[in-house]
Amino acid sequence: MFSGLLTLLLSLGLSPASAHVSTDASELKPTCEKNVGGEGGPEGTVGTSPLWLAAVADIESCAVSSRTVIITGETGTGKEVLAEHLHKISQRTGRFITQNIATVSEELTESELFGHEKGAFTGALTRHPGLFEQAHKGTLFLDEIGEIPLKLQPKLLRVLEGKGFRRMGGEEVINPEVRLIVATHRDLAEEVRGGRLQMDLYHRLVVLRVRAPSLRDRKEDVPLLVNYFLQKLAAEEGFHRQFSLEAMARLAEYHWPGNIRELRNVVECAAFKTKTSIVLPEHLEFDFEEERTAAAPTPSLAASPDQFTEFLSALGDRALVENNQNFPKLLLRQTILAALAENEWNQRAAAEVLGITRSTLRTRMQELGIERPLK
Repeated sequence: MFSGLLTLLLSLGLSPASAHVSTDASELKPTCEKNVGGEGGPEGTVGTSPLWLAAVADIESCAVSSRTVIITGETGTGKEVLAEHLHKISQRTGRFITQNIATVSEELTESELFGHEKGAFTGALTRHPGLFEQAHKGTLFLDEIGEIPLKLQPKLLRVLEGKGFRRMGGEEVINPEVRLIVATHRDLAEEVRGGRLQMDLYHRLVVLRVRAPSLRDRKEDVPLLVNYFLQKLAAEEGFHRQFSLEAMARLAEYHWPGNIRELRNVVECAAFKTKTSIVLPEHLEFDFEEERTAAAPTPSLAASPDQFTEFLSALGDRALVENNQNFPKLLLRQTILAALAENEWNQRAAAEVLGITRSTLRTRMQELGIERPLK
């Protein structure tokens, strides 16, 4: 019952008195067991869900090897964030360079990746080092690797086999020391069967595998991601916005086909749309509204415990209070006070609905200076 409410309040930055997401940096920061992006980090690094933490653990296990890593998953799931994290923890001295193969024309892909000499083709007025050269002693991240032109696949295969390459129009064999990470939302085995990807290259690309989970499979991370986006807006645009509990419920019920990228768009659009500091359900616009799942129950602050239980079930509540020690103490204090008041200060009953032991509740009350008010 209230154990889910406690987790929800902590993860959303809610208090029973305010019932909205706080964007005050002194009170709330994106908190997760693994925040691999530094101070707040890119949005994909925020999360405590088991699937996300498993993906982070998988990418970290690749740091000991220089083999090619492939990150699979739907678009917008944070594949580039995982790739950059691997670059950082691998302590490579070179740059982290990214390129989406799908955004480069087939005619220019070879020059972009491998470079060209002056005069190699019309318009080649100077020598141009390709991305592999630029990423020497660093990491090259190639997104949408399934879009690599067939005619370039043998050249890429030679690079992966350590045989180097020549710039377009050049004679010198260049063999930079590069960590290659690739990503795709396609089934590369199916691409091989369809004749669009060479099998030899497939086996050189698919060595160390990591999968980025979809947002609909880690919905418990939605509140943390929303908090991050709100803080980012506050820092960059001076927009201090808060999400009502009802608006957060709408976010939790949506199926997010565009994943984290779509969530960011929805949050930012709503923040700019509202004329007040509070984002309400009517401010939310979903691109695929007709496909969303059945509406989750949206409780008021006076809702019964059973209503909150149903609501939290829709949110995908998993965390326990003992795993939330990094959240602001003020919110924890307010939540415990709410549970005690709901149960007329019966500690045993309050501990039960909070999902913790009575002794743990007493310890928390002592730590937070909570005492029963005098009648």
